[in-house]
Amino acid sequence: MKEENGFAELELGISLMVGLGKEGGINFRKAIDCFLRSIQLGNACAAVFLAEMYKYGLGVQRSTAEARKYCNLAIYMNINKYVENGDELAIVALGNMNYWGYGVTKDYKKSFDFFKIAAEKNNPLAQFNLGLLYEHGDGVERSDESAAYWYKKSADQKNVIAQNTLASMYYHGFGVKPNFSEATRWLKLASIQNDIFAQYELGILFSEEDCSPTGEKNKGEALKWLYCCLLDPIFIDDNNNGNNNNYDDIIIVNNKT
Repeated sequence: MKEENGFAELELGISLMVGLGKEGGINFRKAIDCFLRSIQLGNACAAVFLAEMYKYGLGVQRSTAEARKYCNLAIYMNINKYVENGDELAIVALGNMNYWGYGVTKDYKKSFDFFKIAAEKNNPLAQFNLGLLYEHGDGVERSDESAAYWYKKSADQKNVIAQNTLASMYYHGFGVKPNFSEATRWLKLASIQNDIFAQYELGILFSEEDCSPTGEKNKGEALKWLYCCLLDPIFIDDNNNGNNNNYDDIIIVNNKT
């Protein structure tokens, strides 16, 4: 519900977490600040997105205990009232909680149902999460083709995690035909939103002969993108808690397990 207090802070936090083409790109620390302000203003949804930062170690030390705490806070703040009013972000948030089993009993099928509702309303977060469920076969029959379909829906809306993951699908040929050019194109789109992981992957891709469509290394491109990584706070922060992209199992140029 857009009239709820803290909604603007919540939306800004989400854009700082996953990009969405907003000015400034990815900044996990600022995203956390936005979520905290949104919670203080009474927005229950923000508690779940802050939990996500703790669960995956995005800008903070990874902590299951903190993630659970904020999901429990969302329940206490009555996040269900947002869902009952059709709030897309609340539907996504409850989908996350059911997927993790934080604040509620773990239920992949319920998680799938929540994500499907929001994804069909064109919510990029739900579209990515739905793709993830299809890729891993959680709550639905496993399908790389369906996963790639929903990842692309989300990536088209400039969700950098979806752009990264779609790049991996094209690189390995999971659910789509292998296509090096498409893989690099999606990584570049994520990179220009200040996503350090995509920048690093581009640097690695262009430094490896077997990754090049011509069979040759491209040192210029490799150095350009690796240099971008060196400018990121993660490399100069004593606590190593800057834009720390721990996307867990949803990442790029890694073989599927």
